Formats: sequence, C-alpha cells, structure tokens
Amino acid sequence: MAGTRSSVHRYCNCQAPILTPAGRPVLGANGKPRHYRLGATCPSLANRHHGSWCYDVTLPHLPGAKRERCRASGFSTRREALAAADHLLDTALPLPGPPEVGLTTGDFLRQWLSEKAPGLAPTTARSYEGHLRLHLLPHLDSVPLAELRPHHIADVFDAIDSRNSAISVQRDQYARAHARHQEWKSRYGRNPGHPRANAPAPAVPEPFLPHRPRGAQPRVTSAATKQRIRATLRSALSDARRQLLIPVNWAGLVQLPPVHKPRALLWTPARIAAWEGTGVRPSSVMVWTEEQTGGFLDAVVEDWLYALWHLLTYRGLRRGEAVGLRWSEVDLDLGTIDITRQVIQLGYVPYEATPKQHSERTLALDSGTIEALSTHRSRMRAASRSRGDPWAPGGRVFVRADGSPLHPDYVSKRFRLLCRRSGSPPVRLHDLRHEAATLTLTAVGDRRVVQDLLGHATLATTDDYASVTPARARAAAEAAAALVPRYRSCLPPTLGHRWPRSPCRSRSASGPVARRQFSSRSTRAASLPKPPPRWCRCTRCGRASPLYGWWQRCCCLTRFQVPSLDIRASQEVGRRRRY
Repeated sequence: MAGTRSSVHRYCNCQAPILTPAGRPVLGANGKPRHYRLGATCPSLANRHHGSWCYDVTLPHLPGAKRERCRASGFSTRREALAAADHLLDTALPLPGPPEVGLTTGDFLRQWLSEKAPGLAPTTARSYEGHLRLHLLPHLDSVPLAELRPHHIADVFDAIDSRNSAISVQRDQYARAHARHQEWKSRYGRNPGHPRANAPAPAVPEPFLPHRPRGAQPRVTSAATKQRIRATLRSALSDARRQLLIPVNWAGLVQLPPVHKPRALLWTPARIAAWEGTGVRPSSVMVWTEEQTGGFLDAVVEDWLYALWHLLTYRGLRRGEAVGLRWSEVDLDLGTIDITRQVIQLGYVPYEATPKQHSERTLALDSGTIEALSTHRSRMRAASRSRGDPWAPGGRVFVRADGSPLHPDYVSKRFRLLCRRSGSPPVRLHDLRHEAATLTLTAVGDRRVVQDLLGHATLATTDDYASVTPARARAAAEAAAALVPRYRSCLPPTLGHRWPRSPCRSRSASGPVARRQFSSRSTRAASLPKPPPRWCRCTRCGRASPLYGWWQRCCCLTRFQVPSLDIRASQEVGRRRRY
C-alpha cells in the first residue's frame, strides 16, 4: 500500500479578470470579461481574517490502484483543518503495518512456491524450486522479510560469482594435469596404474592425476541463469508487496550484467580450420552450409531414424515435437503434419504436454520429406511384423528399432554420435531449427513464412534463427557494387602511366565552334559522355589522384592537376594549363 500526502493552506474565492499580453480583458461569449479565481495567490491573504483554511489529502491506496484525492475548505483556523485531515485519514483504509513477527524470507519463499506451483507448468515449477534450493534459500533463509534490502540480494549473486570462479579454477587445474599425464603416457607408453610386467621404471615418474568423481560435474552459472534467478525472486517479492508485507520490490533494484544472445554463425572453411586447430567452436550456435547439410544427410541415410533427421533439417521441428509426433497427425496424401503435442523432460523423466499457443501449427511437406516418411512407415511395418506385434496406426512416428518409445535425451546423444561419424562440423540438435530457417529464408526470402514454419510468436525471435548464406551475401554484394557506374576496373600499374586521351576534347579543336561547344560546363556534361580518368599529381601536395576532364580540385584545394608523365616538369605543365 502506498503512503499518504496531506497539506493545509489558506484559500479564498476572490476573482480577477483574465488579461491578454497587451493588458486587455478577455471577453466571453456573452461579451463580458472572463475571470479566474485567485485561490492561494490572493494578495489579501496577508490579512489573517481574509479567506479560510482548507486541506488536500491523498488517501492510502494499494499498489497499482488509482489514487484518490480529497479536498475540503471553509475552516476558520489551521488547527481545525489539520484535525479534519487527521480524522479523514483515521477513518480511511489503514496504512500497511509491519509483517508478521518472525516471518523470514525463507519461510515466505517456501509458502509462495507451495501456493504458486499448482498453476505453473511442471518445468517452470521445477525451475523455481531449483532457484530457491540452490541459490536463494542458502543466503536469504534467515533474513527477516521486514529487514530484507538490496544488499542481501546482491550477496546471493556475489556468492554465485565466487562459486563460478572456484569451478573454473578446478577445471583448469584438472585440464593441465590431464594434459601433463597424456604427454607422459605418449612418451613412456604406460597406461595409468597398469605398467607392463617386468618393465623398468621410467626415468620420469608418473605425474599425479587428480581424482574426478563420476556423474554430473558442477557447472558454471551463466549470466542468463542469474537473470532467471532474479526473475524468480522478483516474482515472489511482487506478491509480498501486494500482500502489504514489504514497501518495495527490492529485487528490481539489483543490477546484473546484461545477457548477450549468441549469434548463429555458418561453418565456413576458415572457421572449420580454426576449430580443428584449437578445438573451440566460434559460437554456441553454429549452422551448416548447404553442402555440409547434404553431406550429413547422405552419411546417415541408412540410419533407422533417417526420416527424423530429414524432418528436423527441412521443417525445423523442436525435439519434443518430433518425438511426440503420431501417425494420426501425418497426412502423406496432402503432404502436411499437425503439431499438437510434444514430449519434454522433467529432470530425466519424459512426459507429454501441449505446446504453446503459437507453436500449434500445420506444416507443409516437400516431396523429399514425404518420400522419407513413407519409407520410414514401410520399415516400421516390416519390423512390427517380424516382431509379431500388431501395427498401431495411431502410434508414434519415431520409435526405436524394437518398438520402444524414444527418449528425448537419446535423440540428442544419437545425433551427436552421427555427427562425429559423418565427419561434419559439430552442431547441436536444436541448431537444425536454425538450419531450416536459413534454408527457407534463402529459398523464398519471406520472414513470415519462416515464422510460421518455426512457430514463433514474433518476427524478432525469427530473426535470431535465420542466417545469411555466403552465396546470398556475395550476390547482395555484387548487386550493390553494380549500382555504381565505373569506367576503369582497377588502378594503373605505375604512377607514370597515362590513360588514352579523352575523346571529348582534342588539341586541334579551335575556332568559334569549338569554343562554343565547351563554353558551358553543364552543356558539356549533358552532351558528351564522361571521359575516363587520367592519373595526375598535384603541384602543391604531390598527391596522385584520377583526373576527370581537364580540371579538378585536389584535397589541398589546388584547382588544377597535371598529368604525371613527367613528374619533374609537373609545375611547368601545371602553369600552362592553369585557368
């Protein structure tokens, strides 16, 4: 609830005429002078018996509600006006009091999550729970909610930065130790801990390799994750502010470093060479070229899930949408598929859910995709007959060879394995959506078509997916360069070279006809074509530049330039041709 504002002042109803800048009264529609009320600006208020006292009070209101303002006048003294204003505030909605005694930030966050979770998607509820359990509660659990301030929240993110630094140092130490051990192993040919029988001890002892526990390793908390952690806390504190427990949402006052979205880059030969030399990808989002995409599909054409890779590459389905696709939603006669469900992971457990509003769409299929899906259905029927299982027309389109459903994580791991086997540059499975957007934009050039293909709500999101291929960028560069008319394709090989004399003017031209022909520069430019340039050197600064026609200003404002046939005699020739 917001606070109140109140004031008292003297006021009167005296009036004065409205005057123009020239000092004349402004007349109304009836022809009489118009007046305005002086109010608190009346000079007669210096007399304490003139006018009356009034109050102006803004009543308390809930956050986000409209303010309510009350005014009253006619009080003879200031004390009476203050008493009336206090009585109005006492009878109005009371101001927010302190929160419950002993209510800590941790207790409120747990209560908030238990009330909020039933209305959230399972993945969102799990994300909120992870933010509270891993980052917020260890630092804010014992802080009283009434005493929570921005510096408490800033300590949370300082602890995250310290943890990130410790993880980075640990990773660097292990990487250096592993590199030293690999070098020792390649030189002395010993497997760690398994020396050859009766082999002499190496001259250099085996370096120490720190033990690394199996399982999931600690990961660095990225800047985007820190933004999501603050968003979770800001949502909780917004509810606390609406419940009149805190006056301000303190989470909105904490500054975090901005998040820069990774830019999708194409695997050009230079980037492939740099990646092979360093092992570092230029960007987390990489896109294949047309030749690389075709090479990958040709390499996996015998794979059981080839139709899945083909569909993801050309139509840009999400992983969950492709795994949850059913044959009842595929119409090979019309060449369309309906995206109405998806399979996503909650931790590692998959479950089927409905996609977002804009993600539900109908996609048209090309002839190659229709053929791939038709072949895949025939292979599934043959495998079902060999197992003795009845064919389920409404089952899922993509399953394992034994008929068991696909796990979304298995699809990602299988794709990475096929990428390594095919020798293609590494990309993520989600990068195939970028590939589909790039191919479609290159083919049709319409962003709305790409937006409908990917199921995005706005074109701004679609722009982050589509990339410009080198062929399209080269064609645009050539088209832009073709707009500028040029008469010479490159610079002369030497400075002393002179282009052939322009046909627009001859040394033998004389007489009144010739003088009349070149009497006006505008007439000459309109009647004759532009001559080719001649390379000349300025007599003042010595700079060489192309000369069109017979005179031109240099960069040093010299009005003439001379041909550079003879550099030593340039000044003499320049004086002859000076106008």
